Amino acid sequence: MCTIYQSAVQRMLPGAAIAVDLFHVVQFAVKTVGDVRRRAVRELYGRRGRAGDPEYGLRHLLEKNLENLSPEQFAKVIETLDAVGPGQHTTRAWIGGLSVTPTYAALGISRLMPRWVSPPSVERSS
Repeated sequence: MCTIYQSAVQRMLPGAAIAVDLFHVVQFAVKTVGDVRRRAVRELYGRRGRAGDPEYGLRHLLEKNLENLSPEQFAKVIETLDAVGPGQHTTRAWIGGLSVTPTYAALGISRLMPRWVSPPSVERSS
């Protein structure tokens, strides 16, 4: 959730409940994995990723759900990220991103909402 949006809603609609849907949480997780991967590549090579770089070839695989990866694709991701030190940051971000959807499903959306979000079923105190 964009903090600017959150601030604007709280200022203009003080009694409104802010909700974050699963699609946007997953979208944020995927974007974060990409940002971490790009930062790791820049740290490793001192430049943006290129088509010949092994990490660059992972960019689409890192956007897939784990159950949609073939065993070969999964092995490629693990081997590539494990081969270099900066890849460990990408691995951690990828694992965190993969855990978003099952965690929401297992625990229920309202329990994972940030503390500034009031689920619709919970009444806000003034």
